[in-house]
Amino acid sequence: RACQSYFHCVSCISGPLGLYRNNLLQQFLEAWYNQKFLGTHCTFGDDRHLTNRMLSMGYATKYTSRSRCYSETPSSFLRWLSQQTRWSKSYFREWLYNALWWHRHHAWMTYEAVVSGLFPFFVAATVLRLFYAGRPWALLWVLLCVQGVALAKAAFAAWLRGCLRMVLLSLY
Repeated sequence: RACQSYFHCVSCISGPLGLYRNNLLQQFLEAWYNQKFLGTHCTFGDDRHLTNRMLSMGYATKYTSRSRCYSETPSSFLRWLSQQTRWSKSYFREWLYNALWWHRHHAWMTYEAVVSGLFPFFVAATVLRLFYAGRPWALLWVLLCVQGVALAKAAFAAWLRGCLRMVLLSLY
């Protein structure tokens, strides 16, 4: 989010901590509240859609790492899995909506959205291809590389924050 903020195009402002200009919010509050996707009322992903509404109007969105917020987090695996499923569904739903506004913002927004939107499909296709080609060592190598990149990112976050626990983020 810090990189997105640098280019003024944060794609999801956290629900518990987001701040918006009231006069802008009033312009689309009704449409946001009554959002539908494929004919069904949307009941999750409201923070991402609210951010997308701001981006659709051409406004900048920002993030700061200095803010603090305490919110409830899932305490069991099933609740966590349910949360991750909701977040994934809303991510891809809002990705489609967000694509309409890429031209109004920095090219970084387009680049990051395309890469993060397509990456899971490329990884899945690679894993399936290697699995069905009967190359388990190549498959293991790909998965280790993905984990290695995640570990490097988590180590940088741990160094940046001075919190060694953040290395565990690579397991997420």
